[in-house]
Amino acid sequence: MAAMAVALLAVAGCHPGKPLLGVNGYGAADDPRAVEVGRAVIDGGGSAADAAVAMALTMAVTLPSRVGLSGGGLCLVHDPATRAVRTLDFLPESTPAGRAPAPGLLRGLYALHSAYGRRHWEEALGAPEALAGLGTPVSRQLAADLGTGAGRLAADAGARRLFLSAGGRPLAEGETLVQTDLAATLGVVRQRGVGAFYGSVGSDLARTLAAGLDIDGATLAGTRVRWGDTVAVEDDNDMIHFPDRSGAGLAAAWQAGLAAGDGDWFGAMMGRLGAGAAGAGVVPTAALAVVDPQRQGVACVFTMGGLFGNGRVIPGTGLLAAGGGGASGIGGPVLVVNHPLQTTLFAAGGSAIGSEADDRAAVAPVLSALHASVVDLRPAGEIPVAAGTPAAQGRIEAVTCLYDHQHGGMSCGAVTDARGSGLTFTVFK
Repeated sequence: MAAMAVALLAVAGCHPGKPLLGVNGYGAADDPRAVEVGRAVIDGGGSAADAAVAMALTMAVTLPSRVGLSGGGLCLVHDPATRAVRTLDFLPESTPAGRAPAPGLLRGLYALHSAYGRRHWEEALGAPEALAGLGTPVSRQLAADLGTGAGRLAADAGARRLFLSAGGRPLAEGETLVQTDLAATLGVVRQRGVGAFYGSVGSDLARTLAAGLDIDGATLAGTRVRWGDTVAVEDDNDMIHFPDRSGAGLAAAWQAGLAAGDGDWFGAMMGRLGAGAAGAGVVPTAALAVVDPQRQGVACVFTMGGLFGNGRVIPGTGLLAAGGGGASGIGGPVLVVNHPLQTTLFAAGGSAIGSEADDRAAVAPVLSALHASVVDLRPAGEIPVAAGTPAAQGRIEAVTCLYDHQHGGMSCGAVTDARGSGLTFTVFK
C-alpha cells in the first residue's frame, strides 16, 4: 500500500516537506473556541506547531479545569523539514501532598514554538488574552467539570469568585466566564516573554507565582522541559510513534492486538495494557491534534494534575495551582508518519474524563482509532469515537489520512468525540 502511494504521489509531483495534492490543514481539540483559534492560525500560514501552541493557550482560558499555565503536557511532533519525530515532555511531576509542582505549560509551548513555529510567539497569546479579559461563554465540558468540582472550588475565595455565582452555584453552559487577572498575566508574558513568568529576567509576576506556589524563585526559574525520542513500531513504509514516557507499554499493547488478529484485537490490547496499568488513578486531561498543509503533525495531551488543579487560585495571577498528582493517565498521544514521503497520516490525543479506574480507559479510544485508520483503512468519518467497551471512557481528538489510489492524492479529515464538546476544522489550501 505505502509503496504504491509513493509512486502515485511522485507522479502527481509531490515531494516530502511540500504540500501534497488535495491535502489541506486539519485540527481537532476538546474545546470549540480553541479550534476556532487554531483554524485562524493555519489559515494565516502558521505551522501545526503554531496552531497547537495557540490552541493550548486558549484552552488554558476556556477549559481551565484541564489545561492551565501552572500545569503541563506531553506532545508528539513530526516535522517533514527536519525528518524528525520527537517527544516533548513538560508534564508536572509528582509532589508531596499539598505541594504544587513547578509549572511546565509555558516552557513546553515555548519550546515547541521555538523548534517548529513560523509565526511570532506573541501572536499566540493575543486571542487567549482577549478571551480572558473580555470573557468567554462556558462550554459544555467546562460546565460539566464545574458541576463536578464546585464543592472543591467553593473552599477557595479566588476560585469561588471566578467560577461560582453569588449564590454559590457553578457557572452554567453559555454563561460568561471573565478572568481579568489571567488576562493580565497573559499580557505580561506577551509583552515581556516567558522569562517574566519564570523569573529569569526578574519580575513581580514571577515573585507572586513563586510565593503562591510555595516554591523558591530558583525552582521556578529552573523549570525545564525535555525533548526525547519516540517508541516506534514499523508498518510497511509507515512508522507508528508513541511517546517515550509511556510508549513501551503502548507499543506492546498494539503489537498484542495485531497478533490476536481480527477476532479479539481490542481485548488483547486492553489485556496487555492492564498488566501494568490496572489500579492507577487517572486525572482529567484535554487533547488536540493538528496537521498542516506541509504535513507537519502535532498531537498533545494536557493536564492540571487534578480537576481544576488543586482548586486554589494564586492571588493576583488568575492561575489555578496545579495538583501534585504527576502524569497518571497520560497514555497518548500517537503519530503515524509515512517516512518516504515525510507526511503525517495520523495524529491523535486521548482525553481522560477522570472517572476511569486505570490508564487503559484513557488510551483505549486512541488505540481503537489507530487500528481503524492503519489496519481497517477507514476514512475519518468512520473512525470510532468510542472503543466499544464500558471501560473505554476516554475521548479522542484526531486527524487521519488515507491514500487516494484513484486520484493519486490523499483524503484526510479531523475527528472529535461526540460525547464531548470539542470541534474540528479544515483549512482549504
